Amino acid sequence: MKKLISIFLLITLLTIMFAPFTYGYFHEASPIKWHEYNQEAFDLAKKEDKPVFMLITAIWCYWCHVYRDETLHQPEVVDYINKNFIAVFVDADKRQDLTRQYLAGGWPSTVIFSPDGKEVSRLNGHIRKEDLLGYLNKVVKFFETNELPANFSKKELILRSYKIVPGSSELKEITKNLPSIMLQNYDFQFGG
Repeated sequence: MKKLISIFLLITLLTIMFAPFTYGYFHEASPIKWHEYNQEAFDLAKKEDKPVFMLITAIWCYWCHVYRDETLHQPEVVDYINKNFIAVFVDADKRQDLTRQYLAGGWPSTVIFSPDGKEVSRLNGHIRKEDLLGYLNKVVKFFETNELPANFSKKELILRSYKIVPGSSELKEITKNLPSIMLQNYDFQFGG
């Protein structure tokens, strides 16, 4: 019995010791040229006149792994991001300050910054390869030409951005329709 307990404890200890190495997302080995979130990354974006593609992810997050495997590590996406963006990797557990500041509602979160470091948009969750490439292409064209591509509104450019302050006409519209908005979004099954 003592031997069985010793073996169990040894296996548990080894699992705990090596779990971070087996399940972690080693962005250093990723085909995307990731940078840490720091001033050098944003200086490089400004110097190269490229927008910043920031990923907030966590090793325990299922959808983060799906996003990485099914979208971010696809050759077309890797090439596009490496060519047109400065990619910044944020581990949500190590940089909780950035997670609190930039999380788009859940993990993974993709945040786009202009070459001069201003936040442009936040995207929440796993994004399909085609959708991500289409969106990033429009963002790059916007920064290259300073004009929105055809069939692409400013609202789409700042998709799910939480830093937009509505104007007085939007506030009046929201206030006028607030009861209806609340009823449409009310969860009758679980409340709230």
